Amino acid sequence: MGNIRSRILPISLFTVVLIVFVTAWFAMAKGNAPNAPDRIRPDIIPIDTMKTFGKLQRPIVFFPHDAHTEALKQQQKDCTVCHLPEKDRLSLKFKRLQDDSAENLMNIYHDQCISCHRSTASARMKSGPVTCGQCHTETPKYVSNRRPMGLDKSLHARHTKALENKCETCHHEYDAQAKKLVYIKEKEGTCRYCHLETTQENRIANRLASHIACIDCHRKTAAASKKAGPIQCASCHDPAAQAKIEKLTDIPRLNRKQPDSVLVKTSKEAPVKDAKLAFVPFDHKAHETYSDTCRVCHHKQMNACNVCHTPGGAKDGKFVTLEKAMHLRSDETSCMGCHDRKKADRSCAGCHAPMTQKKLSDALCVQCHMADPAGMDPVPQSSTEEAAAAKALLEARKPVSAVLDETLMSKVPEKIAIKALSDKYQPADFPHRKIVNTLLKNTKESKLAAYFHQSTLTLCQGCHHNSPASLTPPTCQSCHSVQQRIDTLNRPALMGAYHIQCMGCHQAMDMEHPMGCTECHKEKPR
Repeated sequence: MGNIRSRILPISLFTVVLIVFVTAWFAMAKGNAPNAPDRIRPDIIPIDTMKTFGKLQRPIVFFPHDAHTEALKQQQKDCTVCHLPEKDRLSLKFKRLQDDSAENLMNIYHDQCISCHRSTASARMKSGPVTCGQCHTETPKYVSNRRPMGLDKSLHARHTKALENKCETCHHEYDAQAKKLVYIKEKEGTCRYCHLETTQENRIANRLASHIACIDCHRKTAAASKKAGPIQCASCHDPAAQAKIEKLTDIPRLNRKQPDSVLVKTSKEAPVKDAKLAFVPFDHKAHETYSDTCRVCHHKQMNACNVCHTPGGAKDGKFVTLEKAMHLRSDETSCMGCHDRKKADRSCAGCHAPMTQKKLSDALCVQCHMADPAGMDPVPQSSTEEAAAAKALLEARKPVSAVLDETLMSKVPEKIAIKALSDKYQPADFPHRKIVNTLLKNTKESKLAAYFHQSTLTLCQGCHHNSPASLTPPTCQSCHSVQQRIDTLNRPALMGAYHIQCMGCHQAMDMEHPMGCTECHKEKPR
């Protein structure tokens, strides 16, 4: 017995030690995993500047910026410890104003970073690495969850108010003749129009321009003891922080002397009387409220569409013709592409998602192309007269109210028993009137639906998709046979049609129920 115990005891001790070691190893591995919560940060800056001078000899350094600014703050220090002044602002470069050589650049990082870490450590404060392998690691210690930041209309309005409508604080253009930046009133545009993703000639990249200007303004405003914006990375680029940014409910309209309504023409100079196609009266003021930024439509510059997109195509518009810019349904920046995207909204998708995309009928073209020059008397001669004509046409446009009066609604069956296929299951009770009322409710507030649903009964065509709009449309079985026939292979049989249409609608509208068999059909007793 003693011999057995003497043999079991070392094995047990070894097993316990092994379990403790493996548990500790997994815990350490989990804590060091790049996707561990404490390893995910929005302030990670990849230091890869050396690649300007050739192939990198060591891995990129991923620098946690906010951790350093917080450490400096605890020592009563600020950004000027690392960033040098340049033209009344701080340079974004570390301890330099330019990159003159690979050797100097490497020495600046090594000398300045390591010396700071050593002096911090000697003062018995938490410090950073001092050896090559601690910074240049094959597996990054951190993973970035940085989200790009931009000014939506709410944030822009808050800045406008804080700056007392001094647009020149941010907006400028380059005067090539005077060789300086100037402000031109009512010609303001987004920074992205000039400052692109990468630096181009004398225009720095948008990332650099925004960080230099925004952080400088925020720092100086805070120094004046005024309410200021953030200067730390996480405050702008952390997804959670972005979700907390105050949103204005009442956003004033941007004041750029933009039109309320216009006639969309092939060119600004095109005479109305010579038009071969009816013009489109466009409600510019209303469309301003439909998106968070002007760049949704004015994606390259704040000009009319026909400046870049000409009838024949031009280089400035990447040879996308005006017709394609307005009608290309596969592109969300076109008019029809944007309208089609709206069909994916939950309230619309139930009907539109199952529909195959067809060429629109000529009858629908006139919903937009209303301004027939032949019927315009007098013919507009100036932009002011064109705007007035566009406004009158827009006001004359009659939206279809998404309502059925009591007389019509009484003709809509309350329920329909779908029993043509009842075999294993009992007939399904289809809540017909309830669904009609839901569709009416969903589309009631949609101006887009009101203009393009040519009658209230258009909604019926969401299910009765290949029959004329009617209160008494043909039943599904009129087109979909109970059994698949060789002469109707291009359409599903009745069971397939029901399930594709009903379940497809439920999925498109993100409905959890009904989706299972017995949620629609009660099983027959055996």
